Amino acid sequence: DLAAGSIEGYSSALPWTIGPVKNKSAVALASAFTGDAAEVTPLAWSVLATRPEMCKSRKSLCEKMVKVYVEAARILRDEPLRATLVLKKRFAQVPDDVLTASVDAIRRSTPIYPAPGAPSLANSTAFYVKAGMMKPEDALKNYEGLFTAEFVR
Repeated sequence: DLAAGSIEGYSSALPWTIGPVKNKSAVALASAFTGDAAEVTPLAWSVLATRPEMCKSRKSLCEKMVKVYVEAARILRDEPLRATLVLKKRFAQVPDDVLTASVDAIRRSTPIYPAPGAPSLANSTAFYVKAGMMKPEDALKNYEGLFTAEFVR
């Protein structure tokens, strides 16, 4: 671990990055939550995806799934204590102050309606290409038709 000196650094998501920074066993070099990645904002960091024909044949299911996403985003934004208490059940080993800081950071980047669009999908792809996780030639040139906000209400 970082404090023991057995690793030099890592890239991770919340809440795992906040604890080491808070206890000063690590420093954050860059974080999208603090505006360090403005060139890839907005980013499609949580996407619900399915085959196009699924929502044509099972429209009610897609509406219900998206309704859960919208409600979760609303709770995260409007009821941070409730969101923290729910997450505490899943992340019981994470200290309360770290979990609270994680929820606060995520709240700031949670859109009112969590529907991806062409800009967020293109930015996500650009991030993967820059990070070496995707070959530039595998990136799509156009993202139209890959997303819908039809079920977001």
